[in-house]
Amino acid sequence: MNMTDQNDRKAEIRRLIDEEIREAQASAGRKAGAFLRRVFPDLEKQVVEYPHEALHYAEDVLYDRFPAGEATIALNAGCALEYAKNVLKRPWQQIEPLMLQDSYYAYYYARDVIRGRWSKAEPLILREERYVVDYARDIVLGRWREAEGVVLQNPKLALRYAVDIVGGRWEAAESILRRSAECSVSYARDVIGGRWPAGEPTILKCPKAAFSYAEEVIKGCWKQAEPVICTDEMVASKYLSLFPKWSVDIGMAGLCPLWAYTYAKDVLRGRLPPALHQKMVSWAETEEHQHNRHVRRYLHSEKYQ
Repeated sequence: MNMTDQNDRKAEIRRLIDEEIREAQASAGRKAGAFLRRVFPDLEKQVVEYPHEALHYAEDVLYDRFPAGEATIALNAGCALEYAKNVLKRPWQQIEPLMLQDSYYAYYYARDVIRGRWSKAEPLILREERYVVDYARDIVLGRWREAEGVVLQNPKLALRYAVDIVGGRWEAAESILRRSAECSVSYARDVIGGRWPAGEPTILKCPKAAFSYAEEVIKGCWKQAEPVICTDEMVASKYLSLFPKWSVDIGMAGLCPLWAYTYAKDVLRGRLPPALHQKMVSWAETEEHQHNRHVRRYLHSEKYQ
């Protein structure tokens, strides 16, 4: 027996064991349910009025349909969906108008109960948008042409569609993706697999996106983005921790207290040149920077005076 046959045999054995376990659990559950019905003969009358309790009675006590409780279960979308999926294990026409009131239930009813496309739900899913990509991936099992016009209006949807459905570069979406710095970074990293020059002008408008692009796409310092990165001190700190010393130049030091302090500490290892030193002093006199920890560290250290 070769290795493939051995693995197939092991998989078959595991499947049979799992079936035996499930049957044993169901059998034990049915016995426990029968016991409960004997001890509490009025139990069904009590749970039949409440959707969640009726559902759990069917699932955990009867391990079967609960006809007397179905009208109640059908009043609650979540309970109705779970009952159709786990108890009936087939479409339940009575609850379909309820499923069609929200794209969440419409999508999961199509995926878990119908297990295929549900034409009645598609206009709703297209209109509410949030499950368009999931529907294409899990139910259409590929590109959903009717949905692409909707997808192309939203950068985040277009990015997910490119990654999960198209599975590669999607030129039709690139104009909308360029409107979002975050999506431009993700598209370059996850789809193109490298720098995306067309998205860089947008990325350069956002410090966080510029840092992510440098870290995750360029994988090194990005000189062009440093004037933008240094406008957000928290982002600048992360940038300098990844690309220290050699990436800090005197030109950037005049734009950001953190950059100036790092230049003094790690590059010069001493006092800044007169113009930059005076810049630190002037920053200390402004409301915006007077409590800045890097300004305070520099001016309160004898090393830099």
